[in-house]
Amino acid sequence: MAMRKAGPGRPDFQKGMRSNNPVGRPKGKPNKRTLLGEELLEYAFAGMGGKERFLAWCKKNPDVFYTEYMRRLPKRLEVEGDFTFRWAGDEDNNGPV
Repeated sequence: MAMRKAGPGRPDFQKGMRSNNPVGRPKGKPNKRTLLGEELLEYAFAGMGGKERFLAWCKKNPDVFYTEYMRRLPKRLEVEGDFTFRWAGDEDNNGPV
């Protein structure tokens, strides 16, 4: 009778155990399905009008855009020192916002 190796779905597998596969995908590297999905999204994005059409949609739907934008910002931001917020390209605004 062959010995069963430990692995996901096996009763002797414990979280944090190595899979004993030294040539496996390195931690943090996306898998092929993720990379393919990103390529397909970029292709579809370009085919639907790219940046220009996306910008037009954002202007037409600012509530949806800002909701998604804020969701993707870091949850906590630590800043040291004096700084001033300005909109990029807004040269008339010299004061803090």
